[in-house]
Amino acid sequence: MHHSRFSPLFFPLLSLVGLLALSLLFVGCDTQTALRPDEVGPTEVDERVVLDEPEIADLLAQYQLTAPAEAPGFGSKVAAPAGCTTITFDAGSGFPPSYTESGIIVTIVPPATHLHLDEGPNLLAHTGESSPYEFKKTDLSAFTVFSLDIVTVGIPDPTGTGDFVASPGGAVEPRPGALGTLIFPAAGWTGITSFRWNESRLGNTTIDNLVICPAVIEVDIDIKPGSFPNSINPKSMGVVPVAILGSATFDVTDVDVNTLAFGPDGAAPAHDLNDPVTYANHLQDVNDDGFLDLVSHYRQKETGLATGDTEACISGETMGGTPIEGCDSVRVL
Repeated sequence: MHHSRFSPLFFPLLSLVGLLALSLLFVGCDTQTALRPDEVGPTEVDERVVLDEPEIADLLAQYQLTAPAEAPGFGSKVAAPAGCTTITFDAGSGFPPSYTESGIIVTIVPPATHLHLDEGPNLLAHTGESSPYEFKKTDLSAFTVFSLDIVTVGIPDPTGTGDFVASPGGAVEPRPGALGTLIFPAAGWTGITSFRWNESRLGNTTIDNLVICPAVIEVDIDIKPGSFPNSINPKSMGVVPVAILGSATFDVTDVDVNTLAFGPDGAAPAHDLNDPVTYANHLQDVNDDGFLDLVSHYRQKETGLATGDTEACISGETMGGTPIEGCDSVRVL
């Protein structure tokens, strides 16, 4: 039998020597490449304005800024209320003196010399040669501002201003660091003819997705659907049905049923349209065009219609607060 010349302890000792050599090799390595998950490595300096939670809560309360976690994120399109338009600023580029999209024209106001339309694509403004900007309808008609997205803000200058001022109406001024969707207050921002963006405090601010609504949305209605002439007897104890007609551009489910009023005296709906079942029963397609229509009923004695009246109107608001109005012919008995 052949016997090995090595001691039984030789191989364990050899293994131990190898492990010691490997340990000495790793001692000289850069341990920064092996950070534990709970350790923080080198980071770049973030120069953006950062707010703590109380400041953010204060912003939301005072300036009606919607938290990004609860609403579309920065630069994302806000779902415009029925009949409204979203200006995306993506149809232009460069540094023109004016820009037109969807019936809205944006122009420079001295001392501004040009617009900035190639930032995202968003609209950028900063101090000096690119502020203020003025927004108005190309036909100079009245409109309502619903919202816009504040995408970025620069380093603030506490001595300057950074606000949106309506004509006629009040001012809305987001604070530095306030990013997200700015919802404009209804008071003072409905039926305005223009508004101005003054930017001398929040340098290099960009906005996107400006949502513009008509001052009043004209809706099509049908009094007593399926009947003509539309006879109404103010002495009757009955009700008269009025259908607000839906279309490709107007979704009747966006109507705030609590604001509906019919006739000169503003009669309220006879049925409780806040009840889900009742409401569902009043959504019908009365003209068979494939779009839902909202049918509401009004007590004829409460309408205020009188002999000789040839037209009756319904008014209300969308969920976003934009007024709506529609009229149809009547024959008062």
